[in-house]
Amino acid sequence: MSLFHYRRGVFIPYRSNDWKRRYERLIVIDDSGEIGSESAFCVLTAAVTDDVKRFEGITLAFPKAKSETKHYTSENHEISKVLTWAEECDVDVYAVSYKKSKLDLGTPKKKKDHNLRQTLELVELVLMNDDCKVFDLTIDNTSLMDGYEKKLTDACIEIAGRYGKRIESIEMRDSRGTKILQVQDYIAGAVWAHIEYKEDTENDCHCRFGIIEHKIKQIIRK
Repeated sequence: MSLFHYRRGVFIPYRSNDWKRRYERLIVIDDSGEIGSESAFCVLTAAVTDDVKRFEGITLAFPKAKSETKHYTSENHEISKVLTWAEECDVDVYAVSYKKSKLDLGTPKKKKDHNLRQTLELVELVLMNDDCKVFDLTIDNTSLMDGYEKKLTDACIEIAGRYGKRIESIEMRDSRGTKILQVQDYIAGAVWAHIEYKEDTENDCHCRFGIIEHKIKQIIRK
């Protein structure tokens, strides 16, 4: 997996204990219905917050589990509880979704290229709409980013400059040890389920999505 830490123009050694440093406005990105799965849609979702401590605190609402708690392994009422806590936070949500049948994902490289494009499209969506000038970016680690770290950082910096903004740091972290990524998994899962099952109006996922719907700033569907 591609764990990395980039700050102010320099790649620095990844350290698992540097999470408690002060962040600027933080963009947290996670996917759901990932490219390699059998879902009809792949959805990449960003949560944007100034209050990292409170956002991390949502993990207190998680169901008790021996291993990492995830949206897809939780019961409906457990997901609703987590989303209710998220709704009470100062957080904005953006998403980009793609219908996989429209994509050419026939090779590993094509999957990686699409993942990079989708990530950059989401970053740009946030930067063009958010009034803040300085950001940090944290992304859930994925093999789809292996070898693409420099392309990602260079493109993010270029996009930020285009809007007169700055990205202080870019990190790819393991969600098993990162609370905000664990929270973001629930938000991403709720957005994905709402899009994946849009024809199934009786599905409870639409009610769960309704809990955080007013936090959604924009969803681009392709």
